[in-house]
Amino acid sequence: MLALLAATQLAAAFPAAISDPAPDSLPTVTLPEALRRATGLDPNYVAALGQVDNARWSRRSAFAVFLLPAVAVETDATKNIPQFFNFGTLKPESYAVSAQVALRYDLFTGGQKVAELTRS
Repeated sequence: MLALLAATQLAAAFPAAISDPAPDSLPTVTLPEALRRATGLDPNYVAALGQVDNARWSRRSAFAVFLLPAVAVETDATKNIPQFFNFGTLKPESYAVSAQVALRYDLFTGGQKVAELTRS
């Protein structure tokens, strides 16, 4: 009992000696913040995000096949030596130029496009 009384008097005499310890000098980081920092620096995680983005664009491309036609554009220019006789204009010509645009839209493919979409 005497020791307890001496301890309380000692604590009252020196309150600074029994105060809270100094705060830690290391920064405090929450778990969500630590996970965000770790995933932002992991090369495997960054590569996986790129693969997810590529897969998303592949799916959009596969779905666009249902809505958009296939387009092909072709041009051709030729210089002929000697000149040739053009039966369309009935004159000799040294240049021949042609251009072609083709649009193709498949109306029925037997389910092939649906299978490709579900596979992508």
